[in-house]
Amino acid sequence: MSQDLKPLKILIATNGLAAVKFISSIKQWNTEYNIKFICLTTIDEVNSGAEYLRHADDIYFLPAGENKNNFANIDEIQKANEHFEPNAIFVGWGHASENPDLSAKLGCRMIGPSEKSMRASGDKLQSTIIAQSLGIPTTKWSFSHLKLKALSLDEVFEIDWEKDPGRVLSEQSIDRPLMIKATNGGGGKGIRKVTDSMDLKKCIKEVNLEVPGPYILMKCIEKARHIEFQILGDKYGNVVSLGSRDCTIQRRCQKVFEEAPATIVPNEILKSMENDAIKFATFLKYHCAGTVEYLFVPSTNQYFFLELNPRLQVEHPCSEMICNVNIPAAKLMITLGFRLSEIPDIQRFARNNGKTSGHVIAARITCEDPDRKFLPSTGILRHLSAPSSNTFWSYFSISSGSSVHQFSDSQFGHIFAKGETREKAACNLTSALKLLKISATFPTQVNYLQDLLKSDVFLENKHTTEYLDKRISNNVKTNDECVEQIVTIGAAAIGNLKIMENLAGNNNEKKKYWTAVELVLNDIRFNTFVVSNQNHEIVVFLGPKQATKVSLFKFGESSSIAHYNQISVEYQIEETDSKYELHIAGRLYSFDKTAYDPLTLKSQFTGKFLHYLTENYQFVRVGQPIAQIESMKMIVDVLNDTLDGFCEHVLHDGDLVHPGTVISRLKPIDDLHQVSPIHNFEKEFENWSSDFNIDEIVSIIKLTKKCFWDSDFIISQFIEHGLSNIEDLLDYFIQKENLPSDEICDLLVSILKRIELENRIRYCSKIGANLYSSKILLDFATSQVIDFYKEDYRSKFFEFLNGSKYSSLKVNLKISSNSQDEIEKIICYTIFIMRNNVFVNNRLILILRGNFCEWQNYSGILSDLDFRLVEVHLNRKIKTYELKENVYELVESLDKFESEKNRTPTARDFRRKLARKNNTTYIYDFPMLFGECAMKYWKKLSKISYDIQKALSENNWRYFIKYEELIIENKQLAKIEDLDVLKNRENNGLNNCSVVAWIIELLLPDRKVKFVVIGNDITFQAGSLAIPEHCLFEAASKFARENKIARLNISCNSGARIGLAMDILEKLKIDENDGFIYIDKCYENELRDQIKYEIDGEKLKIVAVIGKSGEYFGVENLMGSGSIGGETSKAYREIPTYCYVTGRSVGIGAYTARLARRIIQHEKSSLILTGFSALNTLLGKKVYSSNSRLGGVEVMENNGIAHKIVKSDSEGTFFESSENCQGLFDVNSFEEIRKNWAKSIVTGRAKLCGQPVGVIGSQWCNTTECSLGDEAENDNNKDRIVTKAGQVWYPNSAFKTSQAISDFNREKLPLIMVLSLRGFSGGRKDMCEMILTFGSHIIDELSQYRQPVILYIPCGGELRGGAWAVVDSNVNPNFIHIVADKSSRGGILEPDAIVSIKLRNRELLKILDRSGMEENDRNLKIAKKAAIDFANKHDSWHRMLKIGAVEHVVDMKNSRKTICKILRNEMVRLELAEQLVAAPNYPEIDIHKAMEWVNLKLAILKDSNLDEQFKMLELYWIEQFEKDLVEEIRDSKKRFAERLESVKSISII
Repeated sequence: MSQDLKPLKILIATNGLAAVKFISSIKQWNTEYNIKFICLTTIDEVNSGAEYLRHADDIYFLPAGENKNNFANIDEIQKANEHFEPNAIFVGWGHASENPDLSAKLGCRMIGPSEKSMRASGDKLQSTIIAQSLGIPTTKWSFSHLKLKALSLDEVFEIDWEKDPGRVLSEQSIDRPLMIKATNGGGGKGIRKVTDSMDLKKCIKEVNLEVPGPYILMKCIEKARHIEFQILGDKYGNVVSLGSRDCTIQRRCQKVFEEAPATIVPNEILKSMENDAIKFATFLKYHCAGTVEYLFVPSTNQYFFLELNPRLQVEHPCSEMICNVNIPAAKLMITLGFRLSEIPDIQRFARNNGKTSGHVIAARITCEDPDRKFLPSTGILRHLSAPSSNTFWSYFSISSGSSVHQFSDSQFGHIFAKGETREKAACNLTSALKLLKISATFPTQVNYLQDLLKSDVFLENKHTTEYLDKRISNNVKTNDECVEQIVTIGAAAIGNLKIMENLAGNNNEKKKYWTAVELVLNDIRFNTFVVSNQNHEIVVFLGPKQATKVSLFKFGESSSIAHYNQISVEYQIEETDSKYELHIAGRLYSFDKTAYDPLTLKSQFTGKFLHYLTENYQFVRVGQPIAQIESMKMIVDVLNDTLDGFCEHVLHDGDLVHPGTVISRLKPIDDLHQVSPIHNFEKEFENWSSDFNIDEIVSIIKLTKKCFWDSDFIISQFIEHGLSNIEDLLDYFIQKENLPSDEICDLLVSILKRIELENRIRYCSKIGANLYSSKILLDFATSQVIDFYKEDYRSKFFEFLNGSKYSSLKVNLKISSNSQDEIEKIICYTIFIMRNNVFVNNRLILILRGNFCEWQNYSGILSDLDFRLVEVHLNRKIKTYELKENVYELVESLDKFESEKNRTPTARDFRRKLARKNNTTYIYDFPMLFGECAMKYWKKLSKISYDIQKALSENNWRYFIKYEELIIENKQLAKIEDLDVLKNRENNGLNNCSVVAWIIELLLPDRKVKFVVIGNDITFQAGSLAIPEHCLFEAASKFARENKIARLNISCNSGARIGLAMDILEKLKIDENDGFIYIDKCYENELRDQIKYEIDGEKLKIVAVIGKSGEYFGVENLMGSGSIGGETSKAYREIPTYCYVTGRSVGIGAYTARLARRIIQHEKSSLILTGFSALNTLLGKKVYSSNSRLGGVEVMENNGIAHKIVKSDSEGTFFESSENCQGLFDVNSFEEIRKNWAKSIVTGRAKLCGQPVGVIGSQWCNTTECSLGDEAENDNNKDRIVTKAGQVWYPNSAFKTSQAISDFNREKLPLIMVLSLRGFSGGRKDMCEMILTFGSHIIDELSQYRQPVILYIPCGGELRGGAWAVVDSNVNPNFIHIVADKSSRGGILEPDAIVSIKLRNRELLKILDRSGMEENDRNLKIAKKAAIDFANKHDSWHRMLKIGAVEHVVDMKNSRKTICKILRNEMVRLELAEQLVAAPNYPEIDIHKAMEWVNLKLAILKDSNLDEQFKMLELYWIEQFEKDLVEEIRDSKKRFAERLESVKSISII
C-alpha cells in the first residue's frame, strides 16, 4: 500500500521537543504521503539518546558543540538541504528558526514564513514600528515617534536604528524600570529588566552576550499579563486566529505555565486584540504559524503590542487542544501550497464559527533547581514514567537512560491538562504532575510546579509577569519538605556509601564500619554519626542523645528504599568529586563532601566561565553578583551568598566549570563566626530516640557484631549518648549473649578498659579460661601472663592467632630467659601459625615482655613467595629459618639468597619490601623463580642423575639456570657474565635504570631453553621509563630478534617518566608585581644552557625551560616510548614474544604488553593507560574505585588481552596443564588460553604425538559471556551476562581465531583446527562490530601460515557458509588439509533453510503427486521431512570427497591416528621446503613457492595412503632430494647469469 502513496521527504533541522512534537503530529495527520523524516543531529545528541532520533528514517551529522556550530548554523543546514533535496524543512523553535537568512536560502521548502515577513516580524524594532503604524497600541520605546508613511513593507527596512541609549532615554522620556530587548532575541534570551539601582551598560553587555546585534529600549509595563494569539496564514493572503493564550507565569521572561484561552481579558478587549493580530499578519503577508504577543494591564484594561514570533511556539499544543487543529500538519500543508480553506482541521474550526472548547493549562518540565533560583543542570535521566489519560498528556525529548548534555535546552518535557473550566484544568494538571515519576541525576521543578498550582495567587488568577521572579528572589520554597526525613535518609545513605567505599578500598588498614556525616540543609548544620553492619541496617546518631535505626535496600538498577519509623521512602544517591546528590520524591538535595566553608564560592552547574563582574580583591556584599557563567545557552549570575568580604579571582575567562568548581574565595572583614549564616541543629527530632536502655544498646551493638575494630568506638558513642552504668552492659554480655567468643571478647575489651582495675580483675575471673582464646591477650594482656611453656596456654594463644589479620602483636609472655634462640623460636613459631595472613610489607612485629626485660620490639619477615623462609631481625642481625610442617623442628637453613648467616639488612632486603608493597616480586629475584620453575619439571621425573638429584635436594636453583645480565655501556649493549659481579649487583641494587635485562638459559629434562628477559624494576624511580630505559629495552629486544630467540617482558611500571628541571626549580622566584617567574642574574653563566630567558634588570625572566643534559622529564620520554613500541611490534612479527604483567603497567608499559600479544596477568595486576583517580578528576565525579576496574583481570580476561591469569609470580613463570584430558591430543598436554573471552571458540596449545601444536576449536553448546559496563557512561551501564549460540563465529570469536592463528604462525607451530560451525553471525549489531572485518582477518592469517594446518570436521559436526569459505584449503593450498568425519556435513545453508528457499509447497505437492499420496497437512509434513533429508544428503562426505573439498575421511575411532600421520608427512614436506628456501636461489623463493616445488616433485604420492606416502617421502629424502636440490641451484645460477647479461646490455643515456 505504501507504494501507492506520494513520496515526501522532510528535513528536521532542529532537535529536542520541537523535533519530537513535529514528527508525532505529522504521523498522526498523514494518510496520503509516504513520508521520510531526515533528522539533523550531532554526536552530543546521539550520545545523550535524544528521543527524536528514535523516529528518524535517516540522520545527518552536524558539528558538535554549541548550537552556533550546528542547529543555528545556516550554512550547515543548507549543506544538508543540498545533499537530501527534501520537499520541506522544519526548523522548529529556537536555533535558526527566526533567522531570515535561512528562509532566504531555503526558499519555499522551509516550513515557515517568507524572508521578508520573517525579517520584519522577527526584528522587534521593525515589528514594533509596523504595529504603531497600523494603530496597534505600543508602549514608550526607542522609536515611539516613528511611523510608516506609505505603510509599505519595504519602507520598514530603511529605518536607521542606531542611537545612543542615553539619548534615547532623554528623547523618548522612557522612565525606569525599562526593558532592553535584542531585536533578534526570543525564548527568554536577549532580554533584561533594568531598575533604578541597576547599571544600564552592564545589562546591555549581558544582552549582547546572549544575542549579539542591535537592541531596543522599551518602557517596562508592570503588573501586566502576557497574552498571545496563535495565528495561521496561507500563501494567498488568508489569516485565521486560533484563539488566545495566557503565558503570564514566567521567570526571567521564560514561560513556566501556559493557558488557553486567556480568561483574564474581557471579551471585547480580547476581540480587539485578536483583530489587531490578524491585521498585523495580513500586512506582512504572513504565512504559516506565528504568535502575536501583547502585554495586558488588568487594572486599566489596556494592552500593548510586544512582537510577532515568526515560528511555532513551544506552547502551541494549548491552542491545538481548544481548537482541535493539528498546527504542525497545517503548517506543512501551507508549505506544500494548500489554502486554509483546503485544510480539514481549519474547515472544521470555521464551521464552528471559530469557537474554542474547554480550558487547557500546560507546564514545562525542565532540568532546573528551584532551590537555587532555577539554575540549569545536566545529567542522566535514569527513569521516566509519563502520565497519560483523557484529561492530560505529555511528551519528552529524552527517555529513560538518556541524558541532558551541556548544549541542550533546559526544557525536556511538556505536560498538558484540559478541563471544562480553568479550575478543573488546574486540578487535572496537579494530578498529572503527581503521577509524573522522574529519577535523574539532575534536579527538576516538578514539586515546585505543584506548589505553584496550589498558591492562592494562581488559583485566584491574580498573578502578573513579575510574580514568579519575586517569588524566587524571596526564596519561597515548597511546603512539602520534611527536614527529619531528609536528614534521616541523607545521613544513612551517605554514611553507608562512605563506609562501603572504605571497605572496598582498604586492604591493609583497619576497616571502619562507621563514619561521621555532616549535612547542611536550609542553613542548618546536622552533625551525624553513622554505623553500619553491611547488612542493610544503619544506626544514625545525632547530637548527644538522639539516634534512629534505618534499613536500606537496593530497589531496581538505580534506586534504593529507606525504611525507618514505619515509613518507606524511595531515593537515589549520586556521588561526585565534591558532593553527594540525594534525590527524594523528585527533589534534589546536594550536600558538600567537605565541611561548609563560607569563604569559598562554588559553581552550582556545568558550563563555561565568562568573566568576573568585580575587580580582583574588590569588596563585595552578600547578594552581589561577582561573575557570570554561560550554562544551557543562558547567561547566569554567580552571587555572593555567604558573607561580606574581599573577592579573590581564581578562574580565567573561558574556563569550563562543573558543580563544585571554586569560582572565588572571600577574605572577610569581620570574625568569621559572627557572620557565618550556618547554625548547628540544636532541637530534637520527634521520631528519634533520646534515651537508650540496655536492650536497645545491645540491639544496636549487634548491628556491628562483625566489626571487630569498631566495637571500642561504638561503646564510646553510647557513653556519650547517656549510657550511665557500663557494668550492666558487661554483665549482659557475659550472662545472656551467646555470640562467638571472639566477638564477645572484642566487646569485653572495649568495656573493661572503662572500669576500674579492681573490677576489671573481678570480671576477668568471671570470664575464666576464655581469656586465653580471646583478643584480650592482645589489648588487655598486661594484667595476665602467658606461660609459653604450658601447652594448654600456648595452644589456645596460637589458636586465636591463626586467621587473624594483625601485623603487630603485643604479648606478655612468661619465658625462661632472654636467650636469643628462644626469642627467635617464638617469633618463627608465631609467624608459622600466621603464615597465611597478609602482613604489612611481609613483616610481623612482636612486642614481647618476658620475665627478664621490659617491652621490646622484635620482627620477622616472610622473605619468599612460598612463605617457607623467615628472616628474624634481632639485635640488628638477621637469621633465616626454614619453616617445617612440625613447628618444633625449626632448622636454621642455608640462606636462600646465599648471604652469611648473620648479616645486616642489604639494599636488596629493602627493595624486596618495596616491590612487595607494589604487589610484585623484586626484579632481581626472578632468575631464582625461573630456576625453581626448571626444578619443578625435574621433580616430576622418577629417574634422574646423581648431580640433578643432589641439586634438587639442596634447593640449588642456580644449577638449572645460566644467565647473563645485559646493560648499556658506552652506548652499546654489553653482557655481565661473572657470577660474583651479578650477585653484587643483585644484592646492592646497582642497576642505574628501571629496566633490567638478561639472557637466560634453562636446563629442562628434554631440552635447554634460551630466551631474553626484559623486566621493570618498580623500586627504581617507581619503574618509570625514560631514555636510558628505552635504550636498554630496545637493544635487548633487538638482540633477541637477531639471535631468533624468544623474548619475555616482565611488566610492572608507571609509564613514561615525568619531572621538572631541578637546577632551575631550586633557584626559581616569582616577581611580586607582575607575577612572572625568574631566576637571579648571578646564575646566568651556570644555567644559560638550561633555559631560554629575557634579561629584566637583575632578573632572568624565564621564557622556556630546556633542562640539562641527561635530565629526562618530558617529551623525549614519549619519543623513547614510541621506539620501544615499534621495536616490540617488530619482535612479535619475527620471534615469539611474551609478557608477564605483575603489579601495575601504565601507559607505554601497557602498550608494550599488548604489542607482545601473549600476555600472562597476575590476578592483582592491572594494565591501564591512566590511573583511576586521574580519570575521576577528569570526569568530575567519583566513577572508578580502583585500577582493577579499568585494567584488572576482570577486564583483560574478558576482552581477550590476557591469555592466562595466575595467582603468584611463581605461577607466572611456570605452566602445566590442569586438565587430564584424553582424546585427540596427548594426555595432559592441552593448555587453554584466553579462556573467558569469546567462549564460542576455544584456543590453546597442546601436543600431538609429541609434536607441539596450536589448537583452535569451536563450542557446540551455547556459551555465556560477561559484557562489561562502564560507570562513566551511566548508572545503568553495568556488567551483564550475555548468552550466545554455539557453532557460530561472532565478532569477538572471529577476532580471537585470527589472533590465535597469527600467534601460532609466529611460534612456528603446526595448527590443528577442530571446527563445527554453521557460519558467521550477521545481525545489525554484529555488522556494526565488524564481523566482516574479523572474518576476513582469518583468511589473511591463514593465507600467510607457514606450517601445516589440519582442519578436522568432527563426528556429527558441520561446516557451512562463510565458516567454510574462510578456512577452505584453497586459501593456502600447500599448507591447509581438510579431514572430515563420516558423520559430518558441509554446505552453504542448513538443510531446512535450503528447503524453505528451493522446495516450497508447490514443489512438495509435486513430490506427493508423483508418490501417489493425498494432499493433506499430514502428508505435507512427511514431504517436508523427506525434502530436508534429501537436502542433507547433498552435504555428506561422499560428495565433499568426490569434488575435492576434503582430502581425508575418517571415523572418530581413527581420527587421532589419521591426523597424526598427516602431520608427520607434512612436517617432512616442510623440512624439504625449508632446505630449498635456505639454498642459494635466484630469484629468492619463500616457503609457499618452496612447498609448491616439493609437491610438484612428489605428485606421484597423491593417490597413495598415508603410510605409503611416508615411506616414499623417506626414500625420496635419501635417494633423490639432494639431486633435485642441486639441479635447482644450477638452474638458479643460469637464471642469475641471464639476468646479469640483460642488465649489462641496458644503454645508459
